Amino acid sequence: LTALEENGHGHLHSIDVPYQSSNSADHVDFVRERLKIRPSINEREGRSNTFLDDRDPGYIVPESLRDRWTLHLGRSQQILPKLMVQLNEPDIFLHDSDHTPPCQFFEYELAFEWLNESGMILSDDITDVFDSFVEWRPVTEAGQMAHNAGYIEN
Repeated sequence: LTALEENGHGHLHSIDVPYQSSNSADHVDFVRERLKIRPSINEREGRSNTFLDDRDPGYIVPESLRDRWTLHLGRSQQILPKLMVQLNEPDIFLHDSDHTPPCQFFEYELAFEWLNESGMILSDDITDVFDSFVEWRPVTEAGQMAHNAGYIEN
């Protein structure tokens, strides 16, 4: 968002499922186990863990950058098709959501169809789905930017 602001161009659309935590110990234990989070020093000393609170997605986005950002609440499978039609040929698509194979493939395929001809798909936590998609689709170029992040040029 800072780069978009400095360039004076662009808009970020984010899709996220709202995270509403529960104060129950079972919920905290579930989240900690699922995300491999060790108890923080705050928790060990009886203070709250800010990660497991009830903040809405995007709470960290500064007010000064919110005019270049739109948050869409819900699952990408429901929101993304309509959003791609509305945006019509976005420049960049970043997959960093549900990392199940059906969701990854769905997002890659939809993004590939709607990106402008010089657009790029970026993906966090790439899996075999990423490699299969690159083999299946006639992409200009694809590769890894880091250990577990990849890119696909349309």
